[in-house]
Amino acid sequence: NYQTLNTSDGTGLLGLYFDNDDGSFTSPITAWRIDPVLDFYWPASPWEGVIGGDNFSVRWQGEIVPWITGDYLFYLTGDDGVRLIIDNNTWIDSWMPSDGATRISNPVSLMAGTRYPISVELFEIGGEAEIHLEWGLGDGSRVIVPASQLFPDEEFSSTANVAELQGLSFRVVPNPFNSNAQLELFAPRASDINMEVYDIAGRMVSRKKWRSAVGFSSEDLGLATAAAGMYIVNIWVNHESVALKMIKL
Repeated sequence: NYQTLNTSDGTGLLGLYFDNDDGSFTSPITAWRIDPVLDFYWPASPWEGVIGGDNFSVRWQGEIVPWITGDYLFYLTGDDGVRLIIDNNTWIDSWMPSDGATRISNPVSLMAGTRYPISVELFEIGGEAEIHLEWGLGDGSRVIVPASQLFPDEEFSSTANVAELQGLSFRVVPNPFNSNAQLELFAPRASDINMEVYDIAGRMVSRKKWRSAVGFSSEDLGLATAAAGMYIVNIWVNHESVALKMIKL
């Protein structure tokens, strides 16, 4: 029973979503999020209000950690085209229209507790879409690869939200957040603060400049209407800067 084996503390894979993309991944990234598992059926859009229902592609990337040592079979069901790359080797490459067929890899030798880079790709042409990533040890049983064994890229999963700069303390809260977030500040002296907020594509979404009071204060980050994704908060005090990462769910 795979569910009784030792598990890790993963949170899922980073999903990069490309709208109006033919599967070439040449369009700019429209949005991204951490998907705990790849077990989706989408009768329309995979992300309402962000990605259209047709002509999109998704690349999930991060690391996978096997429960036990063995030769794993991977089962990748997708509509339309799918790919599976583990440890820089392509194990499934079915980049063609499909009505939800299941593709099965050759045995993949993996060692328990070892992190292996993984990438799963999907492109959708029209109609419904789906993606399901399962694994098994060749005994006929198979399960969805759980979030506990999947880790997003470090660059995106890191959400350090506290920093010190010239004796001032900064914190972004809450992090992750759903609607809006604040920059909290403790200033032992009045200081001129410059703040700019960028999305993951490098586009500025908010900018503020103010003189802080002595003691505790907070400033709205201006992300109430922003799309889900990662944001970088850059703060300057007397020509020195610090950057904080935060995630909108």
